[in-house]
Amino acid sequence: MDVQKNISMGWLTVNRACENRCSWCYAQGAGFDPASSMSREKAESLVNFMADLGIKTVSLIGGEPNLYRDLFYVLDLISQNGMGIMITSNGRRFSDIRFSRKMAKYKFQNISISLKGIDREQYMRQTNADGFDDVCQGIKNLAAEGLSPSLFFTFGRTALGHIDKTLEFLSSLEANSIAMNFANPVIIDGKARDMDAPDPVQIADAYTRIIRKIPSIDKDMFLAPSIPLCLLDPDIKAIAIKRKMLTGTCYARVGSGLIFSPEGEVIPCHQFTDYALGSYGADFTDIGSFKAFWYGDKCLNFRRMMNNYPSADCIECADWVNCFGGCPIKWFYFHPQRYIKKGVTA
Repeated sequence: MDVQKNISMGWLTVNRACENRCSWCYAQGAGFDPASSMSREKAESLVNFMADLGIKTVSLIGGEPNLYRDLFYVLDLISQNGMGIMITSNGRRFSDIRFSRKMAKYKFQNISISLKGIDREQYMRQTNADGFDDVCQGIKNLAAEGLSPSLFFTFGRTALGHIDKTLEFLSSLEANSIAMNFANPVIIDGKARDMDAPDPVQIADAYTRIIRKIPSIDKDMFLAPSIPLCLLDPDIKAIAIKRKMLTGTCYARVGSGLIFSPEGEVIPCHQFTDYALGSYGADFTDIGSFKAFWYGDKCLNFRRMMNNYPSADCIECADWVNCFGGCPIKWFYFHPQRYIKKGVTA
């Protein structure tokens, strides 16, 4: 296998610090240290390694990457290695116009703002922080600097009662595109916890309502259901397939993405922040040793687990190639036998 062709995307978790304390944040395990931050030396080694690996795009994540002390040093490193840059942020620091202007000097492929609420009250309830006005101003500042961001909104269970209002608000913002998803259970200390995650039936209902509203909105909107397609009415399922709004084969299933923690550990999925497959410097240091690690037992066994059929009823289902039984993280908490329908063949 050619590992340099298979991995197209890399993530650097540059820090764990964040101004927010979101109710369904995946970084809440016992090993989570808010003070954890990637050293300059580690960042340089990992960026150079990803460049050698042939990775085309590096995305900076956290925590809140805009709080990272060596942010601009790492942005320079990525640029100098000829790789594209993406960043996922809560958007609050972009309210500082000087910071936004400094960021505008870089050629970002995408700046994704993870929006946690559609008004001040909802934002504070979701994040336990008062940052709604900062985020809105940050979006305006980015647009003024020619960096219109993409927006990312997560529907927790408590937000499902405000779908119409949410879509109206999101479409009013100055953004290139809008992506939405549904909160997943969170893996903390090896156990799945609810953390405001809607169940698959609630997602199916909300997905149907959103899909029917999207055509009337003059914005590029995307929403993957993250549930088995058998939970959707046939007309909604057909729309999902036609528009390619599908859960599909995520990087954790096929090994097409590489995520590093602040310590240089390889994390298999953003939901598994306290589960490391291995680490740079200990399990691999170059392309040859990385290939042996990436296709070794521990990594392969994790991918096999992520690709298991959640239910025997999925085995003969013609829609398996489109939905893969939904996001496997859900089945760490919800019981698939309660939700996946039997006898679905088309």
